[in-house]
Amino acid sequence: LFRSALDTTPDAAAGTLTAETTHFSVVAPALPTTSSPIFITTKSPLPAGVVGTPYAVQLASTSTSTPLVWSIAMGALPAGLSLDAAGSLAGTPTAAGSKSFTVRLVDATARKVEKAFALTITAPANPTPTLTMVDPSSIDQGSVDTTVVLTGTGFVNGSLARWNGANLATTYLSATQLSAVVPSQYLTSPGAFPITVWSPAPGGGL
Repeated sequence: LFRSALDTTPDAAAGTLTAETTHFSVVAPALPTTSSPIFITTKSPLPAGVVGTPYAVQLASTSTSTPLVWSIAMGALPAGLSLDAAGSLAGTPTAAGSKSFTVRLVDATARKVEKAFALTITAPANPTPTLTMVDPSSIDQGSVDTTVVLTGTGFVNGSLARWNGANLATTYLSATQLSAVVPSQYLTSPGAFPITVWSPAPGGGL
C-alpha cells in the first residue's frame, strides 16, 4: 500500500513557505478469506429398503478435505441400520416403516453441514402359494363342519384357503401347511369343488 505526505517549512523572515513531498509504503497483513461452504450431495429420500434384505448407501459431499466425519444429528435410522463415520449407511432392516433423520458432516477444516433425509423400509413381497395336497381329499355329503389340512409351499400368516372361491376359516401352521374348516352348508350337495390358497399383498395372489 503506497502513501504520500506533504511536509512544509515556513520562513517568516523571508516570507516564504517551502514544501516537500515524501513517498512511503505501508505493509499490512491480508484479511483472512471466508472459507467456502460444503454441501451433502446425496439426495433425499434415500432409496427404499426391504425388511430382511441387506441395505447399503454411501453418503457423499462436495468437500475434499479428508477425513470426513459423518454422524446422525437428529432423529433415528430404521431398525437394523447404522451410519458409520465414513458415511456408509448400511445394515439389514428388521421392520417396515418410514423414518426421518438429519445427518451431520464435519470435514478436516472443521466446516460443518447438516441435511435432512427420509428413508422407507417396505415389507418383503409374499411368495405366490402353491397347493399340492388336501387331506382328506373327499368329504361325505351331509357331513358336519370338517377340518382339512392343506400342504404346499409359499404359505404366509394371512394366507386363506378358498372353497369354490369362498374364503374358509384358515389357520396358518407353517410355510408348507394350513388348516381350514369347511362348513356344513357347503357339504349339502354332491360334486367336485375346487380348493385354492390365496396370500395377501405385497406379492401373494393365488
